[in-house]
Amino acid sequence: MIIPKKSQAVIPRKKRPEFVVDKTDLIRRSYAAYYKKRQPSDEIDAPGPAEVEVCDGKCYVVLYNVRGILEVYRVRNDGALKCLKRYPKEIAEKYPHHGSGQKIMTTS
Repeated sequence: MIIPKKSQAVIPRKKRPEFVVDKTDLIRRSYAAYYKKRQPSDEIDAPGPAEVEVCDGKCYVVLYNVRGILEVYRVRNDGALKCLKRYPKEIAEKYPHHGSGQKIMTTS
């Protein structure tokens, strides 16, 4: 098992060894993806802090502000970020989403 520094995140993988990624790099890339996705005419809700979370063996980057969750990105096995339309219930419970219209993924 890899023991990361505070500024690093461990990306768990099932069939291959886990690898360590710099948290600041993940957060920087998630901000870039958030702003790249927006059109110049869009009203941009400025993100506040970002957090790297691990839920059910998967790594996520959460962008949020005082109004709630703006975007959630899952870190894929190759290190790429994928923007989620529905995100895990654990993340939704941890970060308040005051009617932001985001869909919550439920496990059944």
